Amino acid sequence: MNEEETIARVKRGVKRISDRDPNWSDEVSARQLDMGDCGACVLGQWAGDYDDGRDLLYPDLSSVEADALAEQEGFYVTPGVAMAFHYRCLTSAWRDAIRAAQRELSAPAPDSHQEVWA
Repeated sequence: MNEEETIARVKRGVKRISDRDPNWSDEVSARQLDMGDCGACVLGQWAGDYDDGRDLLYPDLSSVEADALAEQEGFYVTPGVAMAFHYRCLTSAWRDAIRAAQRELSAPAPDSHQEVWA
């Protein structure tokens, strides 16, 4: 998994978790994040542990199916070679995503008379 693919996966994950809970980043600490730890990963911090978070995001899927989709959305890495490396890459990308989401949540609402630039 290269950096571009990692970022794309995390973006899909941000979309998935934001659709379920727009304030998810309030529950997650970028500083304490460790995507290789089921309690300190995004889903672990958000829902208590990885499995509970996975089940909330993918309620109609088996655990095997949910893990496969979670991997495509940057929440999971299939056990195997270079697993620790991939989790470090995901942790870095998720930290950036968390901080961006937290900034977005804390930004003041635009004045109705001001034009908003995207």
